[in-house]
Amino acid sequence: MNNPQFKDESYNEKQKIDSIFNSLDLIIFLLDSKGIILRVNRKACELFECIKEELIGQNWLKKVIPSNYKERLLKRFKAFSKNSNKSESRIRTPIISKNENERIIKWHITTLRKKSREISEIIISGRNVTKQNRIKSKLKRSEEKYRIAYDRASFYKDLFAHDINNILNNIKSATDLLSIFQNNPKKQKKNKELIELIENQVSRAERLISNVQKLSKLDKTQNSIKEIDAIEVLKASIDYIKMAFQDSKLRISVETPLNSVQIYANNLLQDVFENILINAIKYNDKTEINIQIKIKEIIEENHKYFKFEIIDNGIGIPDNMKEKVFHMGFLKDKGGKGMGFGLALVKRVIKSYKGRIWVEDKIQGEYTQGSNFIILIPALK
Repeated sequence: MNNPQFKDESYNEKQKIDSIFNSLDLIIFLLDSKGIILRVNRKACELFECIKEELIGQNWLKKVIPSNYKERLLKRFKAFSKNSNKSESRIRTPIISKNENERIIKWHITTLRKKSREISEIIISGRNVTKQNRIKSKLKRSEEKYRIAYDRASFYKDLFAHDINNILNNIKSATDLLSIFQNNPKKQKKNKELIELIENQVSRAERLISNVQKLSKLDKTQNSIKEIDAIEVLKASIDYIKMAFQDSKLRISVETPLNSVQIYANNLLQDVFENILINAIKYNDKTEINIQIKIKEIIEENHKYFKFEIIDNGIGIPDNMKEKVFHMGFLKDKGGKGMGFGLALVKRVIKSYKGRIWVEDKIQGEYTQGSNFIILIPALK
């Protein structure tokens, strides 16, 4: 029997439901048991930048979800079918709108079941969390940036505190002795040695401050990396070392078939060479200091590198110390002569060139015969 009043009431109820459905600040899809879109609200149409007729009748998985997420969601739907007690699931995926705008949606999937526990319909609601995701990503990047900055600041602080304490202790000991010996004519030679020690420690402090500044500017100098000839830089380093150690019996030779070694680097490369050469002289107990430098081109994992070997006849480095010498605060001997600061700087500089550095024995298995510092730096492409 046709009842106009009943029809009006049904229509009004439908209008109320539609009004609520479309006023929700959620994306709503109503699917059949096979995943075909039966109904969609206004929010979903706005998000996908299309009209509802373009969505209704389409397979939700194929129409809405990017291909690389479809398999994961398909497994969820299959799990619903197999497990009659499972009725809810949550997942986060990107979606691409009609105008190719990407957004991140947090989905909540709910199944409606018949008395037989078969799925009758699927309600999928979603919330646009794109802004929250961007904020979280930005916050994460910011946290990482400040964590790195904090670690770097701690590194510089510890590095500086360690070496400056040694320097100040050495100066204090020397000045204490000077105050005792200054009026003793028999101690004039000793006094001269103590004054030289103080001068050396002041020079060491100046180098320390310079190195800290270089370390702190290392990231900024990435922008100053340019094409340079490493052989020219090496020659300048050797000239400086020969002038600085005129009183030492020193021989430095360079063996290479190459006329030039073109790499991407900056002026810190000279500090790298000088630091290794100075260590080769400082930690050497021979009457004649021999340093042999070999340079050649090699291929490693289909990439071309220049290999630098700086080989000395010094006291050498035991196997258990070969990695530690590149760490901050490493002490070469019980007397507290630190070489770790310089080599910590060297390693960071080489790493900024996308290169590597390590140390081996001059003669394998006999570390007391000397060291071989090896540097690999990528060749220009």
